[in-house]
Amino acid sequence: MPLRLDDFACFVANWDDKASNVQRIASALNIGLDSLVFVDNSAEERELIRRALPEVTVVDLPDDPVEYVRAVDRSALFELTEISGESALRTKQMHEEQARQGVAASFVDYDAYLESLALEARFHPIDADTLPRVAELIQRTNQFNLRSVRHSAEQVRQFVATYGNVGFAVSLADRFGSQGTISVVLLQNDGDTLFVDTWLMSCRVLKRGVEGLVANRIVAEARRLGARAVIGEYRPTAKNGMVADHYPTLGYAPDGVVEGHKRYRLDIHDDTAPQRHFIKEVSAR
Repeated sequence: MPLRLDDFACFVANWDDKASNVQRIASALNIGLDSLVFVDNSAEERELIRRALPEVTVVDLPDDPVEYVRAVDRSALFELTEISGESALRTKQMHEEQARQGVAASFVDYDAYLESLALEARFHPIDADTLPRVAELIQRTNQFNLRSVRHSAEQVRQFVATYGNVGFAVSLADRFGSQGTISVVLLQNDGDTLFVDTWLMSCRVLKRGVEGLVANRIVAEARRLGARAVIGEYRPTAKNGMVADHYPTLGYAPDGVVEGHKRYRLDIHDDTAPQRHFIKEVSAR
């Protein structure tokens, strides 16, 4: 058949129950269970997954194998109107991620592991080249997404074209390879303050220090624009609980509630301490 083992981001074959294996795959790929689709010709196995892992989408297949393809097609779960060039490299990136995890297991000191990765980040302007991937991340990122506001590509273009506003994307690479564009930030200039309209990041790079790197860049932009403070907002969703304490962790103080959503404030001083990380910033190409 045309497909080979290298075409699969993760391959698991054993005698364990399928619910455990689905969880193992999600962990290996560092993605949420809500990103997975389960297809199986056994009604009993499908019911097992529904009960054990309700976050996973299950496709019901008919008894006749001839109808399998039509059933998957009717689910509309794999329809894409557009796919960025970076998304086409996802399988390769996931293989590289599994190699990273293998190396991480050999380190007792996590900081030493991060240093061993030789991490490099690039900050990119949001322009015609980066906008497709930026828009894709805004629509698809659920877990590390502080406000989960789904701007369209045109809305993003208008946002960054507005005088004083700032928008940038972040790409990350290490000694195993490039992970592509993994973070997007949109900052609204409100004069004395800089409001974080959008801050999202791919869960594939959690705990690599990108949060600190981006936080430092936001402070630098505030200083450049003469803002006295950065205002962040957290809008809870069913999927972004992991970032509920994101701003307090970075030293932001509570700043009230607006329309039911908590806001946080970081006053900008000359001695505002930068966040620690092990990522080298290099010039965007």
